[in-house]
Amino acid sequence: MKITEVQAFAVKIPRNAEELAGGAGVVATSGTTAVTGQYMRIGHYRPLFSSDIETMMVRIETDEGIVGWGEAQAPVLPEVPRFIVERYFRGLLLGADPMDSGVLWQRMYDSNRDRGQASGFMLDAMSAVDVALWDIKGKALGLPVYQLLGGAFHPEVPVYLSGLVAPSLAARVEVARTAEARGFRAFKVFLGGEFQDDLDEVTALRDALHPDSRIMVDAHWMYSRRTAQEIGLKYQELGVHWLEAPLIPEDLDGYRELAGMLRLQIAMGECERSPAQFANVLNSRAADILQPDVGRAGGITGVMRIAAMAAERQVNIAPHCGVGLGAYAAAGLHVAAAIPNLELLEYQPEMHACIDRLIHERFDVHDGHLSVPDRPGLGITYDEAELARYLDA
Repeated sequence: MKITEVQAFAVKIPRNAEELAGGAGVVATSGTTAVTGQYMRIGHYRPLFSSDIETMMVRIETDEGIVGWGEAQAPVLPEVPRFIVERYFRGLLLGADPMDSGVLWQRMYDSNRDRGQASGFMLDAMSAVDVALWDIKGKALGLPVYQLLGGAFHPEVPVYLSGLVAPSLAARVEVARTAEARGFRAFKVFLGGEFQDDLDEVTALRDALHPDSRIMVDAHWMYSRRTAQEIGLKYQELGVHWLEAPLIPEDLDGYRELAGMLRLQIAMGECERSPAQFANVLNSRAADILQPDVGRAGGITGVMRIAAMAAERQVNIAPHCGVGLGAYAAAGLHVAAAIPNLELLEYQPEMHACIDRLIHERFDVHDGHLSVPDRPGLGITYDEAELARYLDA
């Protein structure tokens, strides 16, 4: 079997601005400031956010008529990894056997590492290609991807509700209570604001939810070392399950100090791309939980390598699953099922509501778990006519 065509697409789906409040890393009380085009600054956060749901998708065809879909986690500037796939990786892929996904992964990684491009957008582009190759392999063999990875340790993958989308604290508490009644037992809030405001948010949730329900805090890289230490002790008293991304991602020394002083778990990793970067985190003992993203960290191949390294050090994986669509969510689900050291998988209802419009199947969420698709490959098929409405020329 040979690859005969490689296409990449930037996808942009308009979203309601109210969907940003309390979800996808945005606190509800933040104001927005337009910067350029659809990109804006929100409140005190440093990154820019898009008013659209943005992603980059790859479609790979073979001479046997099998088509594989992949996706990068590209919530801003999806045109950049698209360009890399079209102008750089396509030539490496045409004529190759898609079953050789490990060989092709290494060829793509080696193609620009000597020029310092061993992370960032290069790995985003690689991730989308790698996912598409695994989709082809599964379809060719008639097996779901998780079986190609060695089987499912978790046929029903435990998930946490990521973001409480509502405009006020009282409303967000009600969202959590309603989700808890539907079977969710783990919730993540996006904070990183004023010290007391953040504590009030967590306290209100702790008081409202069942004692066995877990609360995680994503500080979105906004705390100083001192603030992280002080508020971390308060979170610890409140029984927070993990504190995510409290410091800027470059501060591994700060993460190591924080992980050493707190009993609550420190989580990080959505910024990191390559297995080498995750090895540095592990060797520094900078985190108790790693959060590689299948759309950023080298796809299925990359995240499985990272999970194996972490398992050797008894570190669990809670895969990051942010802004993305069907192939992205499906790939993350297959990987989560196949790793022994899974903590929890991220679940964003707003993204899944969008996914439901684009694929013919549905991801079955029940009692705080997602069922892993048993169909060949990723187990999804796109409504390509509907998808075409959102392709950015």
